[in-house]
Amino acid sequence: MADAARRARALLGKLGVSGARAAIDEWSEELDGTSTAALLDALLDAGPRETPKGFNNRAYVEEVEQCVGTLARRFPGALIDALESREALLDRMGVFGPASRLRDPRVTRWLHEALRSRDGGQRGLALRRLLDRRDPEAIGRLAPLLKDRHMGVAFAAADGLRRWGEATDIPALLAYAEHASYGGRERALDAIEAICERTGEDLPATHPGARLTAVPVPAGTELRHGVTTALMVNHGDELARANGEPIRAPLGAVVAGLDRDAEGRLETIVLRHDPRARQPD
Repeated sequence: MADAARRARALLGKLGVSGARAAIDEWSEELDGTSTAALLDALLDAGPRETPKGFNNRAYVEEVEQCVGTLARRFPGALIDALESREALLDRMGVFGPASRLRDPRVTRWLHEALRSRDGGQRGLALRRLLDRRDPEAIGRLAPLLKDRHMGVAFAAADGLRRWGEATDIPALLAYAEHASYGGRERALDAIEAICERTGEDLPATHPGARLTAVPVPAGTELRHGVTTALMVNHGDELARANGEPIRAPLGAVVAGLDRDAEGRLETIVLRHDPRARQPD
C-alpha cells in the first residue's frame, strides 16, 4: 500500500503539465488492488501547491478523470467501495464523471443525491446518467427540471421528455420553449412532437410542424466516429455501421437524439430535418 500511495502522489504532481500522458501510462502499467484507495487518498490529501510552469487546471481535471476512469474499468467494485467512505470526492467532476457510469445501486443513490448539488454541471450529468438507466424516479421529475437554472439540466430534461413525456407535460415544454436558448427551444419542440405522435394529440398552433425522423438500428450498431447530437448531416452521410454495412442519413438533418436501451446499446438515431443541409434529389 505504501508503494501505491507513493506512486499516486507522484502521479498527481505530474498532471496538468507537459508530460502527463507518459506519467499516466507508467502509473497505469503498475496498477494492483491497492491502487484505487491510494489514488483516492492522494486526491483527498492534495492541498494547495505551487503551480508548476505551464500548469493547466482544465487538463488536470481531465487527466484525473482519465485515471479514475481507468480504475473504474479495471476495479469497478473496489472504486465504489472506496468512494463509499470518501464521498467528499464525489463533488469533484474528475471523480464523479467516471464513477457515475458504473451500474450499481450505490451509484444510483449518488446520482439522486447529485441532483441536489449546487454545481449545475454535476446536476446535468447526474440526470443524464439516471435517464441512461431509465430511472423511474428521475423520469417522473422531468417537467419540473425544465425550470432548472442550469442549461445542461433543462436540456437533459427536454431530451428525456422526448422519449418518455406525456400529454400533460406539453404546457411545461411550451413555457420552457418561450424563453430557452436555441438549443433548448429545439429540444422542447422535438419533445412536443414526439409526445403528440405517441398520444395522438394535435401539434400546438405555435409548433413549426413535424420535423423528426427516427432511424431504428439493429443490435450491435456502432456510431461513426464524430456523430453526436447537434451534428448537421447531409442526405447520404454515413451515421453508423451495423454488421459492416453503413447506415446513412435518409435526409439532411441535425442529429436530435442518439437513443439507447437500458443496457447502453444504441436503439434509434433521431434526426431533425434542417433545410440548410443537403436533401435528397
